Amino acid sequence: MTDQIDFVCIRAAHQVTTFVEALTIHDEKWAYCPSAQTESHEWRSSGGLSLDDLKGLLQRFPVTLITHAGELRDAVERVPLSE
Repeated sequence: MTDQIDFVCIRAAHQVTTFVEALTIHDEKWAYCPSAQTESHEWRSSGGLSLDDLKGLLQRFPVTLITHAGELRDAVERVPLSE
């Protein structure tokens, strides 16, 4: 396994304003749920982001905009996270 997060949970009930430091495994890859729920996830591909980049994007963009694989990685490349 790598240190990249391959999946993010986009279930509306699992979205929070203060992110939890918890990862899980989905399809033998790292996955992140913002609220660290243990079940009923709705996974989407993150395109393989670091945890810091993923949390930075989730703070800036509504999770409802995540619709297909790679969209998060594209956003990281377009938007500086340090703003």
